[in-house]
Amino acid sequence: REFLDGISTHTLHLNEGRAKLYAGDYTSFERQRAEHLRQQQIAHEKEQVERAHLQKFIDRFKAKASKAKQAQSRMKRLEKLAGTEAVRAERSLHIDFAEPLKLPTSLIRLNHVDAGYAIDGGGSARILRDVGFGLESGDRVGLLGPNGAGKSTLVKTLVGDLDLLAGERNAHPDLRIGYFAQHTVESLRPGASPVDHLRDLAPNTVTQEFRDFLGRWNFAGDRAFESVDGFSGGERARLALALIAWRRPNVLLLDEPTNHLDLDMREALAEALSDFPGAIVLVSHDRHLIGLVCDTFWRVAGGRVEEF
Repeated sequence: REFLDGISTHTLHLNEGRAKLYAGDYTSFERQRAEHLRQQQIAHEKEQVERAHLQKFIDRFKAKASKAKQAQSRMKRLEKLAGTEAVRAERSLHIDFAEPLKLPTSLIRLNHVDAGYAIDGGGSARILRDVGFGLESGDRVGLLGPNGAGKSTLVKTLVGDLDLLAGERNAHPDLRIGYFAQHTVESLRPGASPVDHLRDLAPNTVTQEFRDFLGRWNFAGDRAFESVDGFSGGERARLALALIAWRRPNVLLLDEPTNHLDLDMREALAEALSDFPGAIVLVSHDRHLIGLVCDTFWRVAGGRVEEF
């Protein structure tokens, strides 16, 4: 959104087999479209009143010879009415991350941590040094910094995917992490459906409960039983987020969760994250999302992690 607002002078909107060109950036398009839909609905309601009035006259007088001509005239007017469509709300997504099963105050803490990677054949590559970073319930942290500075390294260290090179990681016994990264999307099981993926997590749950849950993530009807092989990048990312939500985590560590998501899904995700009672760490280049979700920022650069 920020990018489009910064460069675009016109917006071409494709919807229900039609294309309409709007002058202005994306935010201007949203305002114009909202006004267009409002005017369309007003015109539709006005037309429906006129239709009802004409039809009432026709039904009442079409059988009377003295009024037949007037009835015919009104029938012709009725046929000529434009047929303005009622405004149909475009598919709106409403997703949510359920209340965590347990929500301790202090969730996870890194103390004097050096973070990096082990090197094959021995030794290690240190990316971050002397990191002091912790999460409590309700924290909403945006990680800032250039590519390659170590944001993903910090997230993986919080998850526990990387062994510490120095220092300590303290996690509450009830810590439950929901971790999203690019490999999360790529690790979806080939040939399996969304229902299959949920059944892997909860084998004793009835299918209808899976269907109800997936419907809220816009995998309605038969879509819940289709193979992920045919899913778009955005659908696969949405399913990966749904699988995280099913586990009811109390910490969300999200590394570029919106790369494949369209604007509607990004808005739905922002709303869901705003309502999430646990802690969030978000790595994203989507300034709009970060602005809506995060209230604390940490900068990762030059091997350091410091509050910004």
